[in-house]
Amino acid sequence: MIVTGTEVVQWVCDATQGAPHSGLSSIGWVDSSGELIAALTFENYSGSNVFGHQRIVKNPPRGFWRVIAKYLFEQLKVKRVTAILDEGNIKSVHLVKRMGFKQEAVMKGAAPDDRDYIVFVMWEKDCLFRHW
Repeated sequence: MIVTGTEVVQWVCDATQGAPHSGLSSIGWVDSSGELIAALTFENYSGSNVFGHQRIVKNPPRGFWRVIAKYLFEQLKVKRVTAILDEGNIKSVHLVKRMGFKQEAVMKGAAPDDRDYIVFVMWEKDCLFRHW
């Protein structure tokens, strides 16, 4: 079941070391046992771009991803989505690549312990999960 609200925002922020604020929106998935298993949070919407953060503990159904795509490209009408990931977060790096994100830049030494942050972008035309 799709869920939204401050609890979903907090759940994502707890995993991403983010701080909840009024500029965040979030869409999550609660499984049949009532557990929140996946959510994406969005911020810094500019009209053409939005930044995304994710927390996924179990795979949500494909319909969840279609809802996310509709929200991004039909409701917000963004042209692109930006994700900035710590190079050490291998699972998330693999996931965003499977979603259609492409590496756009590297922020050398900007992550903790002098690791790099990788900037990924997904243009609407590259969104692979729109039709999952």
